[in-house]
Amino acid sequence: VRELGGMDAVLSDPAKMNQVTERMEESDRILHSTMQKVGTEVKTTLDVVAQLRASQSQHLAVSQTQSENVMAMLKEAELQKMQNEVLQEQVKQLKAMVSEVRDCMRLFPVPAREPERMVVLNQGDFLRLSPTESAFGVLQSITKEASLKWQILSLVNFIGGNTQFTAAGYMPSSSDKDAYPTSPGGALESDQLAVDLCGLTTPRKTSQCQHVIAREKELVYRGAENGPEFADPPKLMAASKVDPVLASFLEQMQSNQNPLSHARGDSGKEKALEIALSYLKAFEAAPETRFYAGVPIRVDGAVIGSFCIFGPRAPKGFGQSDLAEMRRMAGQAAAALEAQLEEKRREAAAAFLQEEERERKKKEKKKARNKKNRKKKGKK
Repeated sequence: VRELGGMDAVLSDPAKMNQVTERMEESDRILHSTMQKVGTEVKTTLDVVAQLRASQSQHLAVSQTQSENVMAMLKEAELQKMQNEVLQEQVKQLKAMVSEVRDCMRLFPVPAREPERMVVLNQGDFLRLSPTESAFGVLQSITKEASLKWQILSLVNFIGGNTQFTAAGYMPSSSDKDAYPTSPGGALESDQLAVDLCGLTTPRKTSQCQHVIAREKELVYRGAENGPEFADPPKLMAASKVDPVLASFLEQMQSNQNPLSHARGDSGKEKALEIALSYLKAFEAAPETRFYAGVPIRVDGAVIGSFCIFGPRAPKGFGQSDLAEMRRMAGQAAAALEAQLEEKRREAAAAFLQEEERERKKKEKKKARNKKNRKKKGKK
């Protein structure tokens, strides 16, 4: 598009638009060919591993080196898969949106290292993080500490695909009902209700934290005019054509339903979802005073999420020392998530090796049976 003179020149010239379309179609063919090649290479790698194991005269105990080699192989295979999926999704979205949303990549930013991010998110199982996971306690602890310190909503959000997943969250006590309105019938006071916010899911394209992920650096602003640009309703509607999560969100909003959902089901979470929606509405209703501060959470070299605080107005006196404190908390979260990622990867490698061993034994048994049957036939 840049080579042809920019988006305006392309949209006003049918011939140039056809060139863009042809280039996209060629990209599709290249992507398809690449995905087939990756699939073949992965299968070949697995076949070689199986052959090497079958040729061993006796089964050796799985060493630390073997485990690390398998972990690296699985990570590389997952990375190749995610690189192709991300490219394919971007081409799909550009095709559908190029004539309606000229600046979609600015409104809905995608990091250059999106495939690497997705590998970490998938291998750490972070987009399904539950209170039983090893890292959860640390995440919930820092969000509670931040909320009590600054009297504002605090969340740890992971972004993957079209969804923002709230891994941990804590709400203020609602002592100031004008600033932090809650649902009719009472203020939010219990830890348990705060835990219920963990697992909240919202569309990526409506989130504040998507800009922290894309920039890979902290984002702090007071007042909407000082923050990043967000898509207006018409542009969101256009984007929803290729984003089912956003489409469902907008459809529920139009039907006056609560568009927020919970990753582990909405049953029993209705009150928490209602309070969360009320808080988000208060944030949106204060364009001149709204406040957001987000710090990236970096795991295995990739920014997978954001530790953030936000509300209708900034905490009193919030400054550089507070931001430094947020960085410290984000570092605690990253350390806990790094440990969980390593644990998950070792589990995956062990499972892979166990499956390989089962397959080897099955082949040996089958080979022994065939040999025995041939001997019987020879005697007859």
